[in-house]
Amino acid sequence: MNNKLLKPIIFIVFIIFSYVLISSRATTKSPKQYVISGYTMGTTYTVKLANIYLSEKQLINLRSKINKTLESVNKQMSTFDSDSEISLFNNYSSDAPVKISEDFAKVMKLSQQISRKTDGAFDPTLSPLINLWGFGNTERTNSVPSKKDISKALKNVGYKYVILKESKLIKKNPHVQLNLSAIAKGYGVDKLAEVISSTGCKNYMVEVGGEVVCSGLNESGKVWRIGIQDPEYNSEVGSNNIMIISLKNKAIATSGDYRNYFVYKGKNYSHVIDPRTGYPAEANVASSSVIADNCALADALATSLMVMGPKKGLALIEMMPNVEAMVSVRNRNGSFTNYETTGFDSFAVK
Repeated sequence: MNNKLLKPIIFIVFIIFSYVLISSRATTKSPKQYVISGYTMGTTYTVKLANIYLSEKQLINLRSKINKTLESVNKQMSTFDSDSEISLFNNYSSDAPVKISEDFAKVMKLSQQISRKTDGAFDPTLSPLINLWGFGNTERTNSVPSKKDISKALKNVGYKYVILKESKLIKKNPHVQLNLSAIAKGYGVDKLAEVISSTGCKNYMVEVGGEVVCSGLNESGKVWRIGIQDPEYNSEVGSNNIMIISLKNKAIATSGDYRNYFVYKGKNYSHVIDPRTGYPAEANVASSSVIADNCALADALATSLMVMGPKKGLALIEMMPNVEAMVSVRNRNGSFTNYETTGFDSFAVK
């Protein structure tokens, strides 16, 4: 959950004409928009509440709940915290069951479901390979590991090496290590959405590092609009969007190869690792965006499509209810070709 591992941040387009920051002192009880923002998981988060009145005390309490929620997710699933649940499990070398928290168990359950659906294109046990390639909590060398080292790491990668039984995890391979960076951020967005909903607010947008959940309408009474970033290498956030999406009571997540990568002997190597080969994904997918009912699912599927490619990936999404996706493929001449599921275009702003 460090900047190195974060998926590319999609630019958030807000049609907003006025807003009140959390530090503002409201003097009337007319509906307003509030913005709460900060840092988490090596990136930023933003919460926008529309057409609701909250006192300064309520805002302070809400911000406290938001930060505590994010801290909790981080404490459970951050591989950069040596005392987190996931780090303690990774250092555990016994096959005895390890009791884990409810949220950790939910994320693992969904991770394994997606692993099975994608035939292993998504795998929560990628930590050895992520670290080997320098995209984890080890120093990046910007060089390609040896075939021997990759083969050695692959022996300890495989979602079937971990068994989830109720609220307990069991290692079938003592050397297996988890990395949930491809789903935990999305889950964090979902948890924040729960916190916001508990206040009675029905109109809000929650974003963590580009993963988004939108509910209801924005301050102008319109559906929230989200921009999908042009996947050019090193393009600035918000510099150009290939599409604007209208999002109401839905989540969207985008993964890509154009921010977190290194160049070695003229070839780009992305942070998205194919669990089946041990090498960065080579499906020529520059970015993938997934719209779903919750952000954890969208987050995991967006990464899966980077590995699976447009044909197999979109065929899978077509079979999943209430899920749509778009895959942008990088052509040899530097241009991009976009492929979409049948229902994705219905979310596009024309």
